[in-house]
Amino acid sequence: MSNKSEGTRFERKFAEILYMKGFWVLNIPDGKNGQPFDVIAVRDRQAYAFDCKACEGHRFDFNRIEENQRNAFTAWESVGNNPAMLAIQFPEGIYLMYYEDIRRLEERGVRSIARTNIRHYGMELGQWLKGWKA
Repeated sequence: MSNKSEGTRFERKFAEILYMKGFWVLNIPDGKNGQPFDVIAVRDRQAYAFDCKACEGHRFDFNRIEENQRNAFTAWESVGNNPAMLAIQFPEGIYLMYYEDIRRLEERGVRSIARTNIRHYGMELGQWLKGWKA
């Protein structure tokens, strides 16, 4: 399976998980008008923007975040929305990281993060979802 098809499959899976937890979900088609987000989810007047990244290995390289995505994450937050997040799928599970945390790591010279370290900087999707009653 190609990286693109694996990524598209993950985006759909991620959107379905959020939908099943009671979110209104918009899964934006790949490449639609140069969109910077893959999924926008809203629940209880709280909007969240996600970019989904599927990783076959055990490390996520920050250079996979495109410049237009970085600009959109910043703009999304500047108008009062919740912080933009990356949903990162490793073979063992799905983790969320705030873009701002990635930016801070990059300022310190960090260029990637191993799955074994992501819990220190992010959280498992299931942990984040526990805050939302189904």
